[in-house]
Amino acid sequence: MCWWMMGLFLATVLYGRYFYSRHVIHRYLEHAMSNEMGDIEGFYMKSPDSCLWVAVLEDKVVGIVAAVVQQKPGGVVELQRMSVGRSWQRRGVGMVLGRKVVEFAVTHRYSSVVLGTTAYKPAAHLLYQRLGFPV
Repeated sequence: MCWWMMGLFLATVLYGRYFYSRHVIHRYLEHAMSNEMGDIEGFYMKSPDSCLWVAVLEDKVVGIVAAVVQQKPGGVVELQRMSVGRSWQRRGVGMVLGRKVVEFAVTHRYSSVVLGTTAYKPAAHLLYQRLGFPV
């Protein structure tokens, strides 16, 4: 087989992968913006079954996390939207935010906390393990 055909095949695969990934991400963002992220106050702050925390250090937003009660028997809280700015990672911000969700679950007497994660990130998985989640 010609080298240029192999190169063309590889370029086609990479091109397809790029646009498929882009489509998936845009669909996810559209869904989030039409639901909870489009009305943060209405979804997280006015409902007793959810909450959103924002970490602020040095007058800058450095992280966020949300807790959302799932409609399952026994009361399950899902940790969602955990995000810490790249320059603030590995400084304990994620640990504080994660503990806030666990504290929310304990205070409201929910039976467990589950994770809502979409991507594999070794640092995130290590944080979740340190918080006590079986990852």
